[in-house]
Amino acid sequence: MPPSKQNDGASVQALSSRADLATLDIAADRLNGAGAIAAFRGEPLHRTRYLIRIGAIPVAREGERIVASKRALLEHWRKATSGEAA
Repeated sequence: MPPSKQNDGASVQALSSRADLATLDIAADRLNGAGAIAAFRGEPLHRTRYLIRIGAIPVAREGERIVASKRALLEHWRKATSGEAA
């Protein structure tokens, strides 16, 4: 299993409960750049860049840098996989 997949599983487990999400600080919640977002999502960088470009995942821009919240990505994933409207 690639390291990014292993880290992704650990990240999801570590942030799985609402209590964990409520106590997450900004520095620990922040993902800087498409590479970090791709690693957290456990997918190839080119796919993440495509999803960012079409607006399919929640990200923000700080100047030229793309940033994301682990919390927002997890909530987006939960809604998408539970059948709720995104």
